[in-house]
Amino acid sequence: MNEEFTKNKQKLESALNNPKFSTDIKKSEEKLRNHIGFEKEKEIAKKYIKLNYISGGRFRPAGKAICYAGPPGVGKTTFVKTLKDAMGRELFIVPCAGLESHREYSILGDGNKPSLVAWAIIKSESKNPIILFDELEKAKNKEVQTDLIKLFEKLKEGEFRDPYFQIEINLRDIAFFVAVNYPQKLSPQLKNLLDIHELEDYSEEDKKKILELKRKKIQELYPDEKEDIIPQEIINNLPKHIQEAGIRQSERVL
Repeated sequence: MNEEFTKNKQKLESALNNPKFSTDIKKSEEKLRNHIGFEKEKEIAKKYIKLNYISGGRFRPAGKAICYAGPPGVGKTTFVKTLKDAMGRELFIVPCAGLESHREYSILGDGNKPSLVAWAIIKSESKNPIILFDELEKAKNKEVQTDLIKLFEKLKEGEFRDPYFQIEINLRDIAFFVAVNYPQKLSPQLKNLLDIHELEDYSEEDKKKILELKRKKIQELYPDEKEDIIPQEIINNLPKHIQEAGIRQSERVL
């Protein structure tokens, strides 16, 4: 048993006694309120945060991973980052585009590598991180979806034993999120294990608000300029001229 194994096992055991959650409901609600769009999702998050606060971090929702499905640029990943801040938790992102395997862990773990959940807990130093599988449908290795089916089936039961560290982990302490552009590329069996939320496109007004925030950041890069670098007319007209569900292309043009 090498030194690194012992060190990481101690970190895991310590983290499993360390829940992180927001203790300031007003600040949490403010963070959600300041996020543009995602109105339905924000209302769901508010209830979750309140219940978690009341229960002292022990609230565990029903065992299903939440899947945000929508076109590129509608802000799926950005919203999960906002949730992380509002909930007062840590975020572990698994970029799935082109994913074949990971050197430090595997999704289910084995005798040579820890499981993803154990590794995320170690890295976040908390028992209840948020784990996001970003662009899951773009994973190169087809076994990624197969392994996630097995993991999410265990999520219904709650208990998971990491085969590397031989330690029991309560999966319901962890919030699992999946972000996809094309949900039809997910296997039917995996889709049955997900709580899929089809996201609405940004409204034209929401796009203007996001572009206004972007404009302010650009302006800050040129403090000596007295006049606006980007006229208001451009902010008003970009969403009309660029036909997209999200905001990514408009931001690039800006």
